[in-house]
Amino acid sequence: TSSQPISITTGLADQDSFDISFSVFNPGAYGVNNVEVDVTANVADQFNNPVADGTIVSFTAESGQIPGYCATSGGTCTVKWSSGGDKPGEQNSSLERVNELDPITSNNIKGMTTITAYSLGEASFTDANGNGVYDIGEPFASYPEVFRDDNYNDTVDVGTSSNPVEFFEDLNANGVYDAAPSVYQGVLCSDEAKAAGHCASLMNVRDSGRIMQSMPDSVSLKVYTKIGSDYTEVPDPKNNLSLGASGTFYVVFQDDNGNIPAVGSTFATSADGYKLYGRTGSVKKRSVGVIDPADPDILGNGLPSFGDVFVVSYEVDGTPVDITVTAVSGDQTESITFK
Repeated sequence: TSSQPISITTGLADQDSFDISFSVFNPGAYGVNNVEVDVTANVADQFNNPVADGTIVSFTAESGQIPGYCATSGGTCTVKWSSGGDKPGEQNSSLERVNELDPITSNNIKGMTTITAYSLGEASFTDANGNGVYDIGEPFASYPEVFRDDNYNDTVDVGTSSNPVEFFEDLNANGVYDAAPSVYQGVLCSDEAKAAGHCASLMNVRDSGRIMQSMPDSVSLKVYTKIGSDYTEVPDPKNNLSLGASGTFYVVFQDDNGNIPAVGSTFATSADGYKLYGRTGSVKKRSVGVIDPADPDILGNGLPSFGDVFVVSYEVDGTPVDITVTAVSGDQTESITFK
């Protein structure tokens, strides 16, 4: 005799198997309505199988417009976020809403937009004995109610009334924001685990991301030199940057809000009498354009928090004349020539 194998699965979304992604991280949406970004949710269960078709994923955004939900097919679904309304960094202060702050200047970052997605599901656990359910003593994570962390400080911010001023999803409809419980949240539990209070409730699995509503047709170039790990901005670099026989300088390309330029913006170099080395072309597709602290070639004391950094190295090749760096964003161009 023989039998077909039995599959243990719930079809419920699992926290470790839920995330969102964006088609564009730096749309040219600041001051422009109806610029769109695709937001895609990928949803799987505890066994990393796609959740059942029709699973609802809900969305909320710090600004602009976003559909309230989509239904999965094959473990994924997509909505379109579009720009409009007030941008983060320019809301009415009487609303007590929070904005993300530049870690260097402590100013409100204009255009930084948090998007959060969530779906009813269960927390993750480590199935140490491979029986497909949570057993007492196995590692697990528990989660508080979902909130949209607009300033990314990992805390639900409250206003003068001590009530949250950031969106949260009141899953149990008790009118307050609830912290994480001490028990496993889900349906896959052994009888012993259920008797101990585990699997008494579900949770909302969640993920958040940030896009930067960059200014279209906006160019700002800053030039830096480096000594050791310290970077120093060169004021009026056209007249104050002295080229040697060889060397390196750093160009920070930003929009006029001090953020990463809009997608599609480009950087180029040209020279007469010099060989040039370094990256050129399109700005990086980053969610917020933060300079990567893990890259020692482009980060150090003195560089701004946002923008794309282009490293330009040069050496004399013939009779040295000049080097030109050029940035383009939409219809706007800025060039700086060094002699």
